[in-house]
Amino acid sequence: MRQKVYEEMDKLSKEQKETILNSFGKLVIQNVRDRALKLSMGIVKQSTVNPVKLEQYSCFSSLNVQQQEAVCDLLSETITNVIYLFLEMFEENKDCLSLIIKTNY
Repeated sequence: MRQKVYEEMDKLSKEQKETILNSFGKLVIQNVRDRALKLSMGIVKQSTVNPVKLEQYSCFSSLNVQQQEAVCDLLSETITNVIYLFLEMFEENKDCLSLIIKTNY
């Protein structure tokens, strides 16, 4: 199976491979990073409509704007790093892990 995937990738031009990777990257950013940031930043800034989260993280209500921004920056960096490390795991373990992206769905 893996050999077939490699053979299919070899048939693609550099531009086609780049298009696939850009599409995948956009999906990861929109569906993982941006959504996670929106949820966590809403909690930090106390703008979420989820009362359970507001109560659970009530300690954030005493932060000033500068402190909220610092926490949000940290969240952004952390979420981005987690995604990067997750994808790097595939690269570093390509002998036992593979990521298959369907291009004709």
